[in-house]
Amino acid sequence: MFYAVKRFLTAAEQAGMPLRDAMGTVSSRVMGIDLHPVAVALARVTYLLALGRDRLNAPDRGSLSVPIYLGDSLGWDQREDLMSVDHLVIPTNVGDQLLSGDLRFAEHLLDNAAAFDALVQALVDESGRAAGKPTNTLSEGTVRRLALEAADMPDLNANFVRLKQLHEANRNHIWSYYIRNVSRPAWLSRSENRVDVLVGNPPWLSYRHMTTDMQRRFKTLARDRGFWHNESTATHQDLAGLFVASGISRRAGDSRSWFPTPSSTATTGPVSAAVASTGPTSPSPSAGTCDASGRTCFPGARQSSLAPVATILGGCPRTR
Repeated sequence: MFYAVKRFLTAAEQAGMPLRDAMGTVSSRVMGIDLHPVAVALARVTYLLALGRDRLNAPDRGSLSVPIYLGDSLGWDQREDLMSVDHLVIPTNVGDQLLSGDLRFAEHLLDNAAAFDALVQALVDESGRAAGKPTNTLSEGTVRRLALEAADMPDLNANFVRLKQLHEANRNHIWSYYIRNVSRPAWLSRSENRVDVLVGNPPWLSYRHMTTDMQRRFKTLARDRGFWHNESTATHQDLAGLFVASGISRRAGDSRSWFPTPSSTATTGPVSAAVASTGPTSPSPSAGTCDASGRTCFPGARQSSLAPVATILGGCPRTR
């Protein structure tokens, strides 16, 4: 993460990009996801260190977002329908039908992570201040400050009302935190948003050592991806293979990816099938030993200086 951010900012400086633009763009180009809150906190600090004190204190740096999200990289229990019809749809059901409803955001609002974070924070803050009052829309000042488009206002004002209801029912809790963490993984799941550089740290867990519930879920996910082996050979499959396959399916065809995995994973169906499914421009998986521990990496194709999106994946349910 540290070197990905540094590399992007160096390329931006060499290209003559103003600091405000570079700081606003890097958060939409280099991002990370992990399941463990401590890992997320450490990665966020690392991201700030990579940005550097001078840039952070510069008066012309503009808005800032640290795009490290708390989420499940593998999608173990994740809904696949959060992104639909060009919108991010986030259910807010809390067990009370009178308070059921969704938050809807047009997909283009997620393109700039810093701007989206500012929008979400404004919605949560203003809806909280409006609790118990007749106000049902974002303030005109916020609309101007965030340069919101008129076409987006019906959905955004409906979100305002929904969040206001949650505040009034004492169910506001951590919606701004939740929305930001749900939005970016869902956005990355769209085929047009696939990343160009992907680095992952998969869990190593053999099928035979999984709990019964985990085996059941693993079997479902493996079947969905077309690489489930029969029961007699399933014991040799590893969760790392599923993690790699899931990660590779989210990358662009002309891309690079690295995953430290057990050596056996390099020759199993999940990895080969996932690489093949990314299209004819995808490189063949070339498994090379990274170190004496027996880990292998899967390198890919070229990358340019400013265009690629780099994503760092980590974490998996019930294994860390």
